[in-house]
Amino acid sequence: MFPQQELHPVSEFVSKYSPQLRQQIAVILSNNKMLNMYDDGEGSYDAEFQENDEIYNAEATLNQFGEVEDCYCSCHKECCDHIYTLLWCINKKQSSN
Repeated sequence: MFPQQELHPVSEFVSKYSPQLRQQIAVILSNNKMLNMYDDGEGSYDAEFQENDEIYNAEATLNQFGEVEDCYCSCHKECCDHIYTLLWCINKKQSSN
């Protein structure tokens, strides 16, 4: 999903989100389109999103330094709202710890 470059922490990705993207994420979360999020405790995160009658699965993998190594979504769009929302929620979780 991300070009092979240097790795960055989730917080760095989220800090670059535009106001419009932040608003889209707020709508997704307030409309309960994100059904759940799982954290395996070892850097792998999965989330399910519902849009209309479709369920999409988004995944993000972080290394031991909390840097994003890989992301994927079953909607097959590059850099989709599902991935952005998942990274937003991961960042919120990390910030609250």
